[in-house]
Amino acid sequence: MRSIEYRFGDFRLLPASRELWRGADAVVAPRRVFDCLAYLIEHRDRAVGRDELVAAVWGRVDVSDVQLGQIVVRARRAVDDDGVAQQRIRTIQGFGYRWIAETEAGEVSRLEPPVPAPTPPPAAEPVAPAPVADAADAATGEPVTASRPIPVRRAFAAVAIALVLLALVAMWWLRRAEAPAALDPAAAATALVLPLDAGSRSSEGWVRLGGMDLIADRLRSGGLAVPTSESVLAVLQSAGEDPKAQTQALQRAFGVRWIVRGTASHGDGGWRFVLSAEAADGAVVSAEGQREDAVAAARAAADTLLAALGHVAPGEAAGDGSAQEAWRRARAALLANQNAAAREILSQSPALARMPLERAYRLAQVDHRDGQYDRAAAGLSAVLAELGPDGDALLRTRVLIARGAASARRGDFAAALADYDAALAAAPADGAVLERGQALSGRGSSLVPAHRYADALAAMGEARAHLAAAGDRFGTARVDANLGMLELYRGRPGAALEYLDAAADQLQALGALHEWQITVTGLVQARLALLQHAEAQAAADRGWAVRERMTEPDQIVDITLNRAQVLLAAGDLRGAERLLADPLIDRAVNPVLATRALALQADLAWQAGRWESAARLSERALATWPPSGADGERDFVALIAQRALLAAGERERAAAVFDRAAAAPADAAEPMPGQVPQRLARAEWRQALGDAAAGEDFRAALHLAERGGVPADLALVASSYVPYLLEHGDLDGARAVAGRVAPWAARDFDCALVQLRLFHALGQGEAWAAALRQTLDLAGQRAVPDGLRAAPPPVAGSGAAPIG
Repeated sequence: MRSIEYRFGDFRLLPASRELWRGADAVVAPRRVFDCLAYLIEHRDRAVGRDELVAAVWGRVDVSDVQLGQIVVRARRAVDDDGVAQQRIRTIQGFGYRWIAETEAGEVSRLEPPVPAPTPPPAAEPVAPAPVADAADAATGEPVTASRPIPVRRAFAAVAIALVLLALVAMWWLRRAEAPAALDPAAAATALVLPLDAGSRSSEGWVRLGGMDLIADRLRSGGLAVPTSESVLAVLQSAGEDPKAQTQALQRAFGVRWIVRGTASHGDGGWRFVLSAEAADGAVVSAEGQREDAVAAARAAADTLLAALGHVAPGEAAGDGSAQEAWRRARAALLANQNAAAREILSQSPALARMPLERAYRLAQVDHRDGQYDRAAAGLSAVLAELGPDGDALLRTRVLIARGAASARRGDFAAALADYDAALAAAPADGAVLERGQALSGRGSSLVPAHRYADALAAMGEARAHLAAAGDRFGTARVDANLGMLELYRGRPGAALEYLDAAADQLQALGALHEWQITVTGLVQARLALLQHAEAQAAADRGWAVRERMTEPDQIVDITLNRAQVLLAAGDLRGAERLLADPLIDRAVNPVLATRALALQADLAWQAGRWESAARLSERALATWPPSGADGERDFVALIAQRALLAAGERERAAAVFDRAAAAPADAAEPMPGQVPQRLARAEWRQALGDAAAGEDFRAALHLAERGGVPADLALVASSYVPYLLEHGDLDGARAVAGRVAPWAARDFDCALVQLRLFHALGQGEAWAAALRQTLDLAGQRAVPDGLRAAPPPVAGSGAAPIG
């Protein structure tokens, strides 16, 4: 057929097939991003008003400017544009937007869609094949020939959510020596500080970053909203070496009024710091400070700059100046990811030795950064014991937050919640804006595993307000990511994407590699739950591309498991097997990660038809399941265990997997994690016993899946329920259930297999042949039962009542 194609630069946009191409590479664009691009291009002869564009993209008008702005940012990024260059999408101030790129429109004729670029193999993959499979299975490239098991792979679409939620909170371990003043919640960041030019004296190399951080803290204490040093360094790293590109990237990320540059030099008169605050309109404000001590000189320069900008400098910071200098040197090392150097500085400083509790707190933070969560928690507990209830309130607040993060990383969410609540109670009444935001965000995340969703949402919303008041762009992006994770945990992947897409864009713009990758994990899980396998693959590939840049072992494991899960969903069993054999996985500190790996290995064995292996691995996963944080996903793993044990003839062991005396899952006001697999397992157990009540449980499982509306849950139930209905001769019932998952059959193997079973049973030859081709195209290394490959005999009346 003929369709319109728009060509601009290296790009082609095909509205009819909803495709965007850069050369030979497909560009994955979310639905609203694509709609935004298509509408602007189709109306490129004029400017499109804000309300008109909103109506075209959302189909309604009650959309905030922030939401529209996020879509436009992502649309620009999809076509290599940005808000500074505006080479393709121009902002029309006070009105809307206009497409301005030179564009050609023409007809394109093709019978098939373009062949997607092949998925590249993992670069320098450090995984040696250590197969879980039998040797005979590994020796052949043919699909496994065991009878096709009912699929369970989608069961793990959310098994890592507890990890992802609390990993975001745990990244906030690095805090300030001074408490920032409360700021206007409506104020954006007004100034940022760049690394200082400190010359080449290696003995004072800490000044470049440590001085930068000290000045930023001082400006913040004087009432300016100043981004964290980590966020500024991350943006600079992502922008490259070109100063103009760096400035543009900083403005895109922070939108600040002032960019502060500075030099530090040492001579006969001591240290001299010269600062220059430059505005986008060309205004320049300068200040300097000279003292014998570097910390004092930097503080003096910052205080002078504050006065020049119309702010009053705070009083002198408490504590020994030498201790402050030692801490700044340690922070400079941490900002440069030199954890060992930071530990050495903290341990050897005579000044910090006179402040043992502060030093112990800082050393525990380094332990956390190194992934030594048990050691960090022990050190922080010792600090709290020494502090007592009447000790320094601000230090106590920070220590409790840090210990809560360590508990969360270990999967002990009850302990984490207790610490976050204690931190909120201990926080000083005045100030401590950042600390309150951190504690509230941690509290919200810790409430999720207990299914206290309303309380979690309230805590996260309050946290966001505090972090915005402190000018913490990282903090607000993390809260948005957590809100997305919460929606995912509640079984709402579509709603989760709204948060996760925006948070990932913001974190990427800030250059926050670690936090961005964790958010990408959420995107992978959401896409898989929606059966959007190509998009899930694209998200996992983005994470894999930065694998070598990660320093925390657990994050490398998370990236590896994401890729393995996506390959497993695509039927690349051997590719998933190679990844799951990575020895680093066995050393994962986070218990949810370790259990997730076992669950994926069990799923792999199940799909390969190795019942004993699947049963053994799933039972191991259940035995080591964390006490909280992924309880809903436990029932998915238990479903695998039951199925594998029944397939292996181990009925007594299968009987012990679930509590058979327990009542069926209640039809709660809000769907709870695990309800669908729990009710489905009950149905399959009764089916195995020949109990006629199995049909009632199958219907209940379908009702729960329909109520949640998650495609993966519907496919899970249909894959088991349709064979049951066919076995009992209920063709109309099978047709209705199969029709419910038919829309996903073109991209999902299990949904395609459901259609194949139905058409074979109905004796509809042409429909069966088409379904067989589709199923084989999606199978990968998964087996299609031999009985379904043979043409079905015609069935009288089989041409009636096609699938709806």
